[in-house]
Order: sequence, then C-alpha cells, then structure tokens
Amino acid sequence: MSPKNRFYWLLVTGYWLLSCSIVSAEEVKIKEPIVVNGDGVEYFHEKKQVVGSGNISITYKDVLLTCDKITVYLDTREGIAEGNVKITQEGAYFTGDKMNYNFDTRVGRVINGYVNSKPFYGKAREIDKVSDKQVNLKTGYVTTCDLEQPHYRVQAKQIRIYLDDKVIAKHVLFFVKNTPVFYWPYYIQPIKERSAHATVQVGRTRDWGYYALTSFRYYFSEIAKGRFLVDYRTKKGLAEGIDNYYSLKGLGSGSARFYFINENDSTALSPSGEVEAKWRAQVRHKWEMRDDTIVTFEFNKLRDKNFIKDYLYKEYEELGEPDNYLSIVTTKDYYSTTFLLRKRMDKYSTVVERLPEFKIDVLNQQITKALPIYYKAEASGVYLNKAFESTVPKQKDLNTIRFDMLNQFSYAAKLLGFLSTTPYAGMRETYYSRNRWGDTNLLRSIFTTGIDNSAKFYRVYDVESDFLGLDIHKLRHIITPTANYYYTHQPTISPDNLNQFDGIDSIDTTNGVTLSLENKLQ
Repeated sequence: MSPKNRFYWLLVTGYWLLSCSIVSAEEVKIKEPIVVNGDGVEYFHEKKQVVGSGNISITYKDVLLTCDKITVYLDTREGIAEGNVKITQEGAYFTGDKMNYNFDTRVGRVINGYVNSKPFYGKAREIDKVSDKQVNLKTGYVTTCDLEQPHYRVQAKQIRIYLDDKVIAKHVLFFVKNTPVFYWPYYIQPIKERSAHATVQVGRTRDWGYYALTSFRYYFSEIAKGRFLVDYRTKKGLAEGIDNYYSLKGLGSGSARFYFINENDSTALSPSGEVEAKWRAQVRHKWEMRDDTIVTFEFNKLRDKNFIKDYLYKEYEELGEPDNYLSIVTTKDYYSTTFLLRKRMDKYSTVVERLPEFKIDVLNQQITKALPIYYKAEASGVYLNKAFESTVPKQKDLNTIRFDMLNQFSYAAKLLGFLSTTPYAGMRETYYSRNRWGDTNLLRSIFTTGIDNSAKFYRVYDVESDFLGLDIHKLRHIITPTANYYYTHQPTISPDNLNQFDGIDSIDTTNGVTLSLENKLQ
C-alpha cells in the first residue's frame, strides 16, 4: 500500500471510530436507567418490562412520577401509570386517572387530568403533553382561581398552554360559576400577566342606586388586548363597554375605548325619565417617531355633555374635560418645535381651536464667549377659532390669524462673590389679522425688562444616621433667597381691544417684585 493510500485509510478509519464513540456516548446517555421504587416491583427480562404496584415513585432527571401502579417498557422508554397519577417538573405538575409518558421525549397523555402551571390551572378529559413546554387540553377549561370549583373559567374544546409564556384557546365560553357569560372565537392570555382576569366592584350611590361594575380581561394579540365592561346600576340600567389597548411595531401604542348605556331602559329598577342613548368613544395614541420627536394624538366623541363626569368620574378627576388634538414635538440641543392641531368634535364645551399652530422655542444661548450675554426667542404662527358651547345663545365663533415673536437678551453676572444677578430686556411683536371690533392687519408691540437676583448660603453638619434607611453621612443645609423685579410696558394695543384666546392676548402693563426663600437639605 502506497503512503498516500495508507494516509487516506487511516483518515477514514479514524473518522469511523470517532463517529462510533459519539453514537455510543449518545446511546449511553439515552439509556440512563429508569429506577422504579414501590411496594412491589418485578422485572420481566424477555419482555423488557418493569411492573410496579403500591406507592410507586420514579425520579428521572428533573421529573418525579408517582402513582399506584405502573408498567415501564424499557426498549421504548415509555410508562403506563394508573391510579392517583402525578408527574412533577419545574414550573408545573399534572395529575390524572391514567397517564402514558415517555421519559426521554417528555411527551405523554393524561386521562381525566389536571394541570397546575401557576398562575393558571386547568382540567380536561384528555391532556396531551406534546413537548417539555407545551400542554394541550381537549374538552376542558383553564382558570386563575385555584379552588376545586373555580369562581370563573375559560372553557373550550381545545386549549394550548405554553408553560411560562401564554394560553391559547379557540371557541371559548367564559363562565362565572356555572353560568356562561360570553362567547369568543379566539383567545390568547399571557401567563406572565399578573392582573386579575375578572373584577367586580359593588356599592351604592345616590345617583346610581345599587351598582355592580364588572370587567373581563382578554388578550388576542398585541393589537387586541384589554377588558370587556358590563356594568349595572339600579337607577340607570345596563351599560356595556370595551377598553382596548394596542401596540404597533415601530408606530407607537395607544388605546381605543367605547362605553354605551341606554339610560333608564327597562332594566332600570327605578327609571327617572325617558330612555336616552348615551355613549363615549375615545382613541389615544403615542408614537416616538425618532429619539427627538414624539407624536401624540387624542380623539373624543360624546353623546352627552356630562357623560364622563356621570359614569367615569375617576377619569374625569384625573384628565378633566376631553380634548381632540394632534401634537408633534421635536426637541434639539438648542431649540424645540411644536406642531399642534386642535379641533372640537362636540358642541358641549367652549374650545379654542388651533387650525393649526406651529411654534419654535430657541433655548437660552450664550452669544459670545467674551461676555456672559445670552439670547432666547419664541415664535409662533396660528389660526385661532373660538367655538362656543351650544347653550350660549346666538354666539358666533371668534377667529383670527396670529403671528407672535419674543426676543430677549440677558446678562449673567456675580457681585460680591455670592450674589447672582441677571438683568434682561425683551421685545414682543404680535400680528393679528383682526381685532375685537373687526379692524384688520394690526401689529402690537410690548417691551419687557427686569432683573433676577439670588444668593446661596450653606453649612455642612457632621451628622451620621441611618434613620428611615436614608444612610446619611454629613448633612448640608442650603438657603437660597431670591428677589426678582419685572416690568411690562403698556402694549401698543390694549387687551380690551382683542378677542381673548390665551395668555398672549391678555398681556397688559405690569410692574412688581417677587421675594422667595428656599431651604434645602442635601
């Protein structure tokens, strides 16, 4: 044999031996022994079976199986367990009357089974463990209530549980006790979501009478998740709604909400008047278009002036009157810009519409390195329309086009080593297409000036304390007194001659001093 052929022969032989050693190692790994412990255990060599009965316990890797009786087929690594069957693995356990289970593939089937994978629990005629992290329930239910007879449950012919991830069900009936509440064709619920699946709030008020406010959570996808609302008030009747929350990849997130009631309908126990349909529709959205640009949008439509105050008072307290607008804000290092479009959608309130407004703010900038002289500016252009509430008799809308600009210079200085003083002066110029009396193309000028003064005094105290877990090592007390003087010259057009839309229109001559004292501990 030539040296070249000998080399190839040795190479092939070495590769074959390496492959055999790998296969042998895998076989050894697969054939890890299954040890059956119990009151009575028999081994049948010819059939390659182990049969056990009475207090059976098998620990295989990280799985524990217990039952009353089992037959293990050593060649297929499969066991058939009967009587009080329970199999436990990390994060879940299964019980049932009978179970087929493969110890190597972790696949099995439970008859009349129960699965516990907190926070979800489920029962079914048949439970298929199709992988280490997936369980399928056939003709069963899941719930987050751990009672033997749960207060509520999601029932379906087919339910898939992905352990530590989500639950998916088709053709779902949602039960409260034994009463079906609603049907839904497709249902998804993340397991890691910890909020309650259903909530009920009951009470009594003077306006509502006795009430029960219920909500049922749903999760179909990232663009369809939220709560169904079913509320009942003895003096008002039955109301329904939906709060849907969504997230659009790369386009932001928001909510779409709707709430409806036939006030004083036949379900009301003490109707106080004619039946009247009232409702609210709302869409809110926020999108971070870029790192420096945020887009926000809100739409509200009402079928009653006091609807939110009467039926959604918590929201009314937090947000006040509903608004309708589109805002685009861009923030740079030296300036920021704002585009705002505000439009009234109902006639229940007086609104200053901006159709639209564009504003730019130049932040305080040092204009020369030689001297501490600073410059800042504000400029805006807007079409304003003041639309009045429908109850105001024969009041026509007021409108104007307005361009406004403020330029201000300041000088930052320090006197006597401790006193910071900043005198400033500015000029505001504002153009109006019309004034209160119908005169057109008007220019208003306003001169402003003033001086800001402040000082800081401090003392350090040698204090060591862990009171309330604050971990204090020395304490500095800072006192900051301020004294500011401001002056606004008489505008060339009095605010009495202008329609009032916002604070820019109401500027008038002012002159005064403000004093303040700030105490701070560090």
